[in-house]
Amino acid sequence: MESKKIIGQGAVALSSLLAVQGRNCSEMHFVDCQFADMDFLDVDFSGSRFENCHFTACRFDGSDLSDSIWHKCQAIGGYFCDVNATDARFTRGNFSNTDWTGATLTSTAFEDCKLIGGHFERVSTYGMVLRQCRLASAFLRGISFYKSQLDEVDFSDADLDGADFQKAVFVNCSLRQAALATAKFAGADLRGCDLGPLSLTDARQFRQAVISHNQAADLLRGIGLVVM
Repeated sequence: MESKKIIGQGAVALSSLLAVQGRNCSEMHFVDCQFADMDFLDVDFSGSRFENCHFTACRFDGSDLSDSIWHKCQAIGGYFCDVNATDARFTRGNFSNTDWTGATLTSTAFEDCKLIGGHFERVSTYGMVLRQCRLASAFLRGISFYKSQLDEVDFSDADLDGADFQKAVFVNCSLRQAALATAKFAGADLRGCDLGPLSLTDARQFRQAVISHNQAADLLRGIGLVVM
């Protein structure tokens, strides 16, 4: 069945749609729409597609975003608490300072997205994909990236206390100035990661991880040893 398309109409059209269909907006197609100060609480957007849509001060708490596609969208400062975003795909978007507390992000893909300052607490991330994403200063405590391949992900200044990076592979990533207390890196391949300046105390966080010769030399210089 062909999805219903809404182009450039935004809040008025969606409000009318919600009034008619209740909270079922599955399999919809939104293009060039702008929404402001709207609450999409517990709305079913499963299988829907959003293209070049802008959301200002909007809430999606408890909504079903499974199998949805978000391309070139902005939702800066939005709330996605307790959403089900299983198999959803977010590409070339700006979701900085968004709150994803309690979200299900199973097999969710974020590609070429800004997630700066995002809050990811008590989230399910099994099979989540991150490529070319900026997560600088994000709250990611206790997140599991077990066996993940992380491609061009910027974790600089992020709070990664207790995160699980065991057996993860980092490709052109950054962990500069990230908070890594109790984070686990056993079996992780950090050779493609910018670790920033390291002290001996910092290095203990990377026990049993694989690092490059250059990274090892940087570590030794960081504790005052001269590498010849």
